Amino acid sequence: MKQLFIAALLATTAVPASAGIFDLFDEFSEESQNFLEKWGKKIGPSLEAFGPQLDALLDKVDDWTMYELPEILDNGDIIMRRKTPRAPDEPTEVVPENPSIEL
Repeated sequence: MKQLFIAALLATTAVPASAGIFDLFDEFSEESQNFLEKWGKKIGPSLEAFGPQLDALLDKVDDWTMYELPEILDNGDIIMRRKTPRAPDEPTEVVPENPSIEL
């Protein structure tokens, strides 16, 4: 019983001492926010340039659940395999609306 009383006493007296943890959390939160703001300013222009290309890719794929996770090959190519093989009546090649060669 004495041990329980001592544990309860220590727990109640430790609460004000642990208030410093909240100060540390606030400091960490502020530093993290500052870091993310600086990082966002540096990477923002690249993401804006990449946005239209990502939108075009997202428009080409109807259902992402049909594919396995992307795989990077030894030569650097990235492939996405279908989880189930393509049905025989599905077209194998998608013809772009405006065929052109990008240089």
